[in-house]
Amino acid sequence: MPLFIEVMSDGTLGERAIAAIAKYFTKAGAGVPRPAYVPAALTATYSRPVFNAESPKLLTAREKIARARAGIADCEVVLGPGDSKNEGAGVQPFAGMQSVAGQLRRLLGAVEGFLQATAPAWDDRWTVAGMNVPAERSRIGLIPITPGDAGVKSAQVVTSDPHTGAKFHVRAPAGATVTLTVDGATSTVTLTAQAGWQPVNATDLANTTHTLKVSSTADIEVLGVTLTYPTPRLKISRAARSGSNAADWLPDAVYENWASVITGPATIPDVIIANIGTNDPGVTANITALYASLAGLGIPVIATVPGGLGGHQAHSVYEPAFAAIYQAAQTHDMPLIDLEQVIGDYVAAAAALLMADTIHENLRGYLLEALALYALLVG
Repeated sequence: MPLFIEVMSDGTLGERAIAAIAKYFTKAGAGVPRPAYVPAALTATYSRPVFNAESPKLLTAREKIARARAGIADCEVVLGPGDSKNEGAGVQPFAGMQSVAGQLRRLLGAVEGFLQATAPAWDDRWTVAGMNVPAERSRIGLIPITPGDAGVKSAQVVTSDPHTGAKFHVRAPAGATVTLTVDGATSTVTLTAQAGWQPVNATDLANTTHTLKVSSTADIEVLGVTLTYPTPRLKISRAARSGSNAADWLPDAVYENWASVITGPATIPDVIIANIGTNDPGVTANITALYASLAGLGIPVIATVPGGLGGHQAHSVYEPAFAAIYQAAQTHDMPLIDLEQVIGDYVAAAAALLMADTIHENLRGYLLEALALYALLVG
């Protein structure tokens, strides 16, 4: 049986719910058979909903997170690469705060590191003009609606956590002038001929929340903004694109999503929680290749199997992808958390009022998944 806990209408939980989560992870999962889609030849241990908890990478991730929560050292956890379930479909336009990443951030007392630029229909903290999310699912961020238009293209975000610095990641023709506006005060930056994403920095800010904006009449693209803090913090970030599959996040994809987010403007994070597979029904090769690429980064990677599937397509079409994720976790010695064993498949999750539609969770569903991740990460 998957885990079901009553969640209040505002998404809050009481002490009994937290205690039930702890009991579930320490006792209820022991001795429960593996799901039928798990390859029989795999030898790592399974205690629902966690596979390969003995991986040293899980201990490393827990240590990094604990040190950051204690204010000893920075740690950035990136939920991604991900698809619409990771992006927070089902709770938009509040996906920035109510997605799994947003819920996990609050549970861990963390802040945001990298804020992915997006349309206000997805995250209402963003305001844009002359720009929109690209049509290609292998791209993230914002691009001009009409390239070559002399009108102003702008992207503005109101941050949620007090911070003292910010770095926009912008791509534009060489020599383009970009205006940076912080809480109404403007300055201009002329971009060089450097290839790829270029930084537009705001430094020495008061330690509070801010309204940040970049704008230009040139054809700028905005990937997002990275926030900096005066003291070591645990940062929970997200890298997701609705409709994307594993192939879209491979390093050799046309727009190099993963390289852009992780090895380009941002430093390689300390921990990755990969959340892909919803759009890979019946496909395994790309999942295998993506997890091999993530393993090559040399940092702890936590694999996930998505939950709540089987309403849009038959559950059986997803099972090869689920099996490939389990296989990758064993091959690369990664811990795995099976979110289907937390909220159930679509039929069970919908019956428990955890789904917004036939694919995506609602606030309650995402909160339960975040709680499962919380329990895994804090040990």
